[in-house]
Amino acid sequence: MAKGKSGGVVAAVVLAAVLIAGNDGSGRDGDPGTGATGSTGTGASTDGQVGDGDGGGTSDGGGDGEPAAPLYGPVPGQRDKDQAPSVALVPDAVADECVLSAPEAEALVRLPVERTVMTSVPGPEETPAPGCVAVQGENQQVLMNVYEVRGGSPAEAVRARDGARPLDGVGEAAAIVMARTGPTLYVAGQRFLVTVAVAFREPDDDAWRAAGRAALDRVE
Repeated sequence: MAKGKSGGVVAAVVLAAVLIAGNDGSGRDGDPGTGATGSTGTGASTDGQVGDGDGGGTSDGGGDGEPAAPLYGPVPGQRDKDQAPSVALVPDAVADECVLSAPEAEALVRLPVERTVMTSVPGPEETPAPGCVAVQGENQQVLMNVYEVRGGSPAEAVRARDGARPLDGVGEAAAIVMARTGPTLYVAGQRFLVTVAVAFREPDDDAWRAAGRAALDRVE
């Protein structure tokens, strides 16, 4: 998950896959996950766990046997790992992750889209990971992935994603997560969690809802 506006809006979509994966903590685009958080995102987690980060470090301890004091306060929106179950995402839940057609992807990003196609995008440590891209020529405008959920429901996985802006009116739960190269839609159905990432674009909420409904209709 291109480059400038049309000719270059999104060779960075593949880059976005890496950046979003790094922010989300699982090594795959759109994988919700938390490890120890920094100032701009979450640490890596090999199994895409959600809601199990510590939210900060601790000092080396106080004098006279006093307990160590936390260096940082809690991360806003982060669940306590002792109270919330861990939710892990299982990638490649379906063989064809092209949950949007070319016209549907085009309507989302308001850029020309020629076709959608399964491909490999950089995963953990640059290893190939399957995903679907919407492309115009060599420009990759949208990246799509479909996940199953272990340890909870797709809706719980969406709600447990730190730093997400809830989006109502689509699926069992939906949210927008901002990555450095652009936003990603997380939308939960009954069986699957779908992510749709764009680069250097900011679709409005109605466009996100339309894309989320189309994606769930196709995969569920």
